[in-house]
Amino acid sequence: MRTFALAPLIALLAGSASAQTTVTLQSDRDATLYESPTGDLANGAGGSLFTGTTNASLSRHAVLHFDVAGAVPSGATITSASLTVNVEMITPGSTTSPQSLHVIDQDWGEGTTVAMGTGGGGGASTNDSATWIHTFFPGSTWTNPGGDFAAAPSAGTDLDVLGLHTFASADLALDAQSMLDDPAGNFGWLLRADAVVTGSSRRLSSRESGNMANRPVLTIEYTLGGLGLDYCGPAVGNSSGGPAVLAATGSATAADNDLTLTATGVPANQFGYLLLSQTQGFVMQPGMSQGNLCLGGSIGRFIDLAQTSDVSGTLTFAVDPSMVPQPSSTAAIQSGETWNFQAWFRDMNPASTSNFTQGLSILFD
Repeated sequence: MRTFALAPLIALLAGSASAQTTVTLQSDRDATLYESPTGDLANGAGGSLFTGTTNASLSRHAVLHFDVAGAVPSGATITSASLTVNVEMITPGSTTSPQSLHVIDQDWGEGTTVAMGTGGGGGASTNDSATWIHTFFPGSTWTNPGGDFAAAPSAGTDLDVLGLHTFASADLALDAQSMLDDPAGNFGWLLRADAVVTGSSRRLSSRESGNMANRPVLTIEYTLGGLGLDYCGPAVGNSSGGPAVLAATGSATAADNDLTLTATGVPANQFGYLLLSQTQGFVMQPGMSQGNLCLGGSIGRFIDLAQTSDVSGTLTFAVDPSMVPQPSSTAAIQSGETWNFQAWFRDMNPASTSNFTQGLSILFD
């Protein structure tokens, strides 16, 4: 294998290991709370959600949940979050209707109700449906009819024309961070009109919508790590739609034995493993790979940590600095040494191939 030094290029590309990654999540639960004194109306499995107030002066609240911790690695810092919904219908002649998102304070269920017709009237509640009265029909209830949620909105926008609308704010990013740090306390957001105005209802696409492009989407940008310096990046884009990013968390003190390297932006369900060397290098598309090898010299392969990326496209490697692989033996990382890491993984772009993350250089103390 041919290697050569790229010291000037590496110096230009080196930077913070806190590379930013973007993930997009579809909701895993959503439902409409239909104003009803008995809680007998629901639509948890229907293709639409509703907010605002009907011509009969009955309120509607939409509730949405996203599995943030299932898509963003633990320990990440979320830098931005935006929630996009699609407006399918606006009550004819309705006025401007500002809408806001609020953090929900109790857990709730979807149930299996599919409302008839356009869904605006709801359908008969089934077991575990979220309703105006119930968190889980027919037993558990909200403390307050219409749902328990934070009084202060996290984000807001007008839903005054058909099509896609996005809620985004610093507070929404803070919500998502909390959902990542405390998954058990993640109950999603409630979407409601800011004012009760008769005839202001909106119909939105739900996660069950037949048009996947119109389903609710949460887009999160986050950074990982703080250990080490990136180099030889960004990586070549892969079939997930962007470059894979390697980051490190834990401790750069070798004796602490607390180092985790995480590759994000990897195609889902693909085999991969970690590489390391004390030498940086550059080999373009080695072995017909789609990406570039950023290591030289003696390259170790963490075959014992080989794994398949999860559904969010993440590979996580817990590294023991006292025993890292070398071509014919193992080595212990010593204080004062710099080691370079890179992840390799299978890819399909468009035919079967492989790819790499960028390189990550860590000085151990």
